[in-house]
Amino acid sequence: MHVKKVLDATIPPSGIANGAEFFDYAYNGFFDPEAEIVLRCTYDDADFAAEINRLENTVKTSPAGGKPILIDDGSRFSVPAYVAEFDNDHGFEYAVVTGQREITYVYLAFRQLEQVRRIPVTALPADYAECYSKNGTKGFNPEDRYNIYEFLYSDGTRFTSYTDDDWPVNYW
Repeated sequence: MHVKKVLDATIPPSGIANGAEFFDYAYNGFFDPEAEIVLRCTYDDADFAAEINRLENTVKTSPAGGKPILIDDGSRFSVPAYVAEFDNDHGFEYAVVTGQREITYVYLAFRQLEQVRRIPVTALPADYAECYSKNGTKGFNPEDRYNIYEFLYSDGTRFTSYTDDDWPVNYW
C-alpha cells in the first residue's frame, strides 16, 4: 500500500490532542487488494492553516520535473479536496475538509460504495456511488484519472514512483 504524499507528514500536535480518529482496513483479495484507510484530525487554527498550506503545495518530484496535487474546484467533491490519486487503477488518495478545522485523509482501493465503512458520503467524490457500487453503470471517465506519482518518459512510456529514490538511472 502506498499512502505517501497526502499522509506523508507528521500530524501536528493539535490534531492528536483533539482526538485523531484512525481506521485501517486491508484485505489481500484473490485478484486485487482492497483497502480503506481513514485519518480524521481536528486542528487548532494555526495547525489547520499550516496543514492546508502543506496540502496546497504538495508536489511529487521526478527527474522529469514536478507534478502537483490537484485542488478540486467543487466539480468532484462537495467539500474542499486535495487529490493525489483519483481513480488510478481503482485507487483514491486525497484529503478533504470535512468540518471546522477538520481534515479527513482518505485512501481507498477496490472498494464499492456498499463496502465503505468509515468515510462519510460527503467525503467521497460526488459520483462515487454511480461509478463504484454494485449497481454502478459507468466508470469514471478515464480522462479524469489522476496520479501524482505517475510520470511519462520522453518516449511515452509510464513510470510510477511512490518513493523519491526509485527512479531508473539515465532514462530521462
